[in-house]
Amino acid sequence: HGIRGMQDSFTALEKCRKPVISVIHGGCIGGGVDLVCGSDIRLMSADAYLQVKEVDIGIVADVGTIQRLPRIVGNQSLVNEYCLTGRRVYSDEAARVGIVSRVGVDRESVLEG
Repeated sequence: HGIRGMQDSFTALEKCRKPVISVIHGGCIGGGVDLVCGSDIRLMSADAYLQVKEVDIGIVADVGTIQRLPRIVGNQSLVNEYCLTGRRVYSDEAARVGIVSRVGVDRESVLEG
């Protein structure tokens, strides 16, 4: 199973016939980014950030982020930057580039809609 099993788990979210909604608050790091990239709707609290952290430990983000994030943001150069530098993507940037559709003041406001 290994890596293929993990990839299949995240792909199942993307292929789910029901809408999959992710609400990001706090840090969304590594596998969390893989998870939200497979979601249909991505929301975020203002104090949250995303980070493709795998580069810091010398591995490739290979369970979905590299394949899905370019389709989400439409900018391969930006995705390369995220994946090769591991820099944090804060909520304002995430909304501006299209990773999330809406940013709320805090977790509760995002959940309330």
